[in-house]
Amino acid sequence: MDILKRFYTIALVEYLIFNSLYIGYYRSMKRILLIFIFTIFLKATINPLKYLDSNMIPLQVVNISSNEVLNLRLEPFYRSKIIHYIPHNAKNLITYDRDIVSKIENNSWVEVKVWFEDGFYLGWVRGKYLRVLIEKRAISAKDLVVIYPKFLFAEIDKKDFIHIYLDEMKECGDGESLNLKLKVYYSLRDVFSDNNFNVNYKDIARFGWFRKNNIFAKSVKIYGLNGYMSRHFQGGCIIRDYFFKIDGKILFIQDKSTDRDISKDKSGILEFIIKNLKVL
Repeated sequence: MDILKRFYTIALVEYLIFNSLYIGYYRSMKRILLIFIFTIFLKATINPLKYLDSNMIPLQVVNISSNEVLNLRLEPFYRSKIIHYIPHNAKNLITYDRDIVSKIENNSWVEVKVWFEDGFYLGWVRGKYLRVLIEKRAISAKDLVVIYPKFLFAEIDKKDFIHIYLDEMKECGDGESLNLKLKVYYSLRDVFSDNNFNVNYKDIARFGWFRKNNIFAKSVKIYGLNGYMSRHFQGGCIIRDYFFKIDGKILFIQDKSTDRDISKDKSGILEFIIKNLKVL
């Protein structure tokens, strides 16, 4: 019996140790996974190629110091003849290479044209010195200026919401589409009185801002902005409502989608809009 008791005791101890190690490993892996996902979310960039109608892809020079130039070479290798010196901030480049995004990411050689009024140079540069040039437009309403990529649409409704969308026929959007509306308010109470949220303002807010661990919205940080996000379902759409405090005002952003997960392209567009908007 003593031997059997000792065996069960050892087995129990080993189980507890293994279980604690497994739980610790699981929690560590969960943290790593969350960090990994968040890092991907932050590093997402726009791939505008899918939105361009022309075969000519506009480029700009990046990662060159103001006192340096980018060498345009006759052939795709370092010892090839230099045929032109491109300024560090040049935006008069194009390429016909539809694989340009991956070549930029992999720092591969890219064939480009450098345009001038009286002609062009045709040669090769490394991908890390290029970026696809995104043409921009701006729209403003009630203390808010939104700068957005030219391939999107924008309009202002009767309630001073700025709508940014990719396809007006898709109200909810999808993983690759976009349907945003943005507005600046003078207080969080104004946001709640102007929108139909299924929650009592007094139950979740204190001193004009959200209470910690409230039941309506969770704390988030995206693209340098700290705020809160609430998610709910409406008519087959997933609605994400974002609330940010900026210079004493409340920036409200609503994102409609049919997919739970935000695609890389959509995340990049959101990042572009949020980083470039101005609250006046």
